[in-house]
Amino acid sequence: MSANTRIVGAAKSGLAVQKAFIAILLLLLAMVVVNMFPETKNNFFSEANFVNVLKSASIFLILAAGETVVLIAGGVDLSIGGMMAFSGV
Repeated sequence: MSANTRIVGAAKSGLAVQKAFIAILLLLLAMVVVNMFPETKNNFFSEANFVNVLKSASIFLILAAGETVVLIAGGVDLSIGGMMAFSGV
């Protein structure tokens, strides 16, 4: 592997880190802007809202954990979409 190839690879990974950092900053900025509205100011960062979000996302978290195991093992499982459709999610 030449030195030029290593530099290009490092630059690409650095760019990916920068894009992820910008995406996180934009998400945090959106949360701050939403929290500035008076009707959401009291309830947005409350414990009840956090629990509600976790309850709403729990089925997706369980499916994602199962799909992660399949992908790490080297397989592709396309049945998750069908399972969600038939289960009424």
